Amino acid sequence: SMSTDPEPTPQAAESAPRRGPSLRRRVWEALNKLGDATDYELSVECGILRSSAAKRRQELVDLGHVIETPFRRKTDTGSDAIVWRPSYVSPFSGR
Repeated sequence: SMSTDPEPTPQAAESAPRRGPSLRRRVWEALNKLGDATDYELSVECGILRSSAAKRRQELVDLGHVIETPFRRKTDTGSDAIVWRPSYVSPFSGR
């Protein structure tokens, strides 16, 4: 039989896991660009929800890429938020 129509399901299934790492990379690149940032600032820079930014940032913390600074900054709601920074500076970033 000629049932060679491509099924959309495998493609849809493989796009989901890829979203995590790519979003994490975007958060990482945003943090490097900003130098340091709160989760709120990362969410604004990336155009994503603060909860999503926080989740990706926490993964970066767990991986050892991001560390907490002693600094706090006000968020949009006026609450104090932890300021995060990369745990190391890329030799190519020009900082």
